[in-house]
Amino acid sequence: MGSLAPIIRHTASAAPKELSPSGKGADRRAQWKCLQCKKVSFSPSRPSSEATPGDNSGGESATLDVILKEIREMKKLVTTVPTLIEDIKSIKVELIHLKESCEYNSSSLKSFQDQVSSLERGVSQIEKIQNSLAVANKEIANLKSVIETKEQWSRLSNVEIKGHPPKTQ
Repeated sequence: MGSLAPIIRHTASAAPKELSPSGKGADRRAQWKCLQCKKVSFSPSRPSSEATPGDNSGGESATLDVILKEIREMKKLVTTVPTLIEDIKSIKVELIHLKESCEYNSSSLKSFQDQVSSLERGVSQIEKIQNSLAVANKEIANLKSVIETKEQWSRLSNVEIKGHPPKTQ
């Protein structure tokens, strides 16, 4: 049994067969090369000014100018890292303060909820007392009216004698 590694075909099997007399067949053949073969065929003697954006004859390898440009861009990104770190630290501090504030607000809210429930219990007791007081006031009013009626009846039977001196002792 052979190796299970993938089969890699290079430019010999993938290159176009036609070669033009003008010498452009080599350029077309370079376009059909795999990445590994393109890297091997890169010639450092070719100046970067001859490279065009659509030219693949140099393969995926980058020119010195492109590499320098990418390094400068990476340097610009790296210079912003300390400010990003400081920003993240300040965000962490703000989050800590926010968390503490939320915990304080949560405990205050719990305290207020306890006070409100206590007040609600007190209000319900006051309402019960008010209801029983209203019933008691009605009963007192009824009793007063009954007493007044009975006093009226008792006065009807009284006889008043005029001219008789009160007893002295």
